Amino acid sequence: GPSFVGPPFEGASMILTQMENRDLLESTKALASEERQIQVELLWHLLEIQRRKLFLEIGYESLYDYVVKELGYGNGAAYRRIQAMRLLESVPSVTRKIEEGKINISTAAQVQNFIRAEKRNGGSVSYQKRVEMVEAIENKSTRDVEKHLIHLRPENVVQTERVRFVTAE
Repeated sequence: GPSFVGPPFEGASMILTQMENRDLLESTKALASEERQIQVELLWHLLEIQRRKLFLEIGYESLYDYVVKELGYGNGAAYRRIQAMRLLESVPSVTRKIEEGKINISTAAQVQNFIRAEKRNGGSVSYQKRVEMVEAIENKSTRDVEKHLIHLRPENVVQTERVRFVTAE
């Protein structure tokens, strides 16, 4: 195979340093768009793996274990992707919204957590209500989504962890 001399991205960084500003900005924007499309494809793949229970066939107890141990995502990243996948399953229009950058994996996961809590508390969220929730969080930060969901029903919102300093005591 090809042998690299120096750091693996040396060639790429050399090319980047010589790009015109406008080209660099356009290229970066295109990459971000491509990344969002790949994220959505990953969510659909995870959904099909879940549907077929393929993680069991290769020795994992859950989709979560598969995403962490086989795909190498951190715990939080794996959880957010699975929650976003579940929202995408119940509201397929989320696909386009993630691709367009109107909703991200984190905010999609927040909505799914809310829906899950509603079910756990004996309620349900109709398809129409889920669609409205998704539309309401477009272009909002995770903090603003949290505020929106708290306004809907505070007991269904697990507030994001605040940073706490740990000492020996």
